[in-house]
Amino acid sequence: MKKVICAFSKLVLSFFIIFLCILILTPVFIPKYLEEFPTTLVIDGFYALPENNIDVLILGSSQVMTSVSPMRMYEQYGYTSYNLGTEQQNMVTSYYLLKEALTYQSPQVVILDVRFLFPYAEDFPLNSTGEFVRKSIDPLKWSENKWEFIHTVCNLDAEQELLYYLFPFFRFHARWSDLSLQDFTYPLQNKNNPLRGFSISRQIDTENQFEGFLITDSSLTAAPLPTMEEYLYKIIDLCKTHDISLVLIKTPMSNGGFQESEHNTVEKIADNANIKFIDFNEKSVYDAAAFNASSDYNDDTHINYNGACKITDYLAEYIADTYSLPDCRSLSAFDHWNRDLQIYNQKISE
Repeated sequence: MKKVICAFSKLVLSFFIIFLCILILTPVFIPKYLEEFPTTLVIDGFYALPENNIDVLILGSSQVMTSVSPMRMYEQYGYTSYNLGTEQQNMVTSYYLLKEALTYQSPQVVILDVRFLFPYAEDFPLNSTGEFVRKSIDPLKWSENKWEFIHTVCNLDAEQELLYYLFPFFRFHARWSDLSLQDFTYPLQNKNNPLRGFSISRQIDTENQFEGFLITDSSLTAAPLPTMEEYLYKIIDLCKTHDISLVLIKTPMSNGGFQESEHNTVEKIADNANIKFIDFNEKSVYDAAAFNASSDYNDDTHINYNGACKITDYLAEYIADTYSLPDCRSLSAFDHWNRDLQIYNQKISE
């Protein structure tokens, strides 16, 4: 009997050691996205904020990552905000990122880009490829929200495997030959993000000629993807439950990336829900923001730093005219924002 107990104890100990090794190695093997669209740093930087530290939360895909600069908004108006945009962020992802964000922050305003309400990667159930969905899930802290997010993704997309989300090591263990020093040091680094989720783009698409479109026929509409529409309404309801003002936006896109029919559809949803929709593709808004195609685009769908300043200023002015948010620049509790603002200004001048 003693031999059986001893053998069983050794087996349990072996499994425990293996499990412990997997837990230790998982943060090393999970890919880190820290460059052009640094999704990993965006999410980790959000967690690094003190709780209840922001009044404006921005959600959306890479288009919003390059279009709204929280630190410029802070410098100009003193509003504290965070850009929680991630690559190919569909409405399901936006909803769960919002749920997770509300665990730590109490924003008064949420700004949501609506590009993924309509087909983008429509061959995939989540309107995004699995790779980009993972980018937004893997950096999240373990919580009820993350658990629910994973289950929703796996239920909606049969090709997503629950095991790989619960134990990312099994998904990425083959990366061992690609590991760099950064993979080992990043988990130990300070995750503060002085850009507050904003991605600086310097490239200028000088051949871009988009000048915004006129609304000529309000009866033209485009059909949203059903799952994306369902989760947009979940976002609307979640904001109402938390007494948050939701503002829908669409950043400028050329080559028909966002058209009059899509504008009209979102406008009707916004009107019915009694929320604001700001479409920078619509000519009156495009012109009011002083947007210039030949200087403000990075490519057909993304905005460069010049354009981001204009979009950020327009949104900040709208917030100033519509809501009563505090100016935090002179408050001692936000000295760390002033320190990060200096770092931000150094980065934009590089």
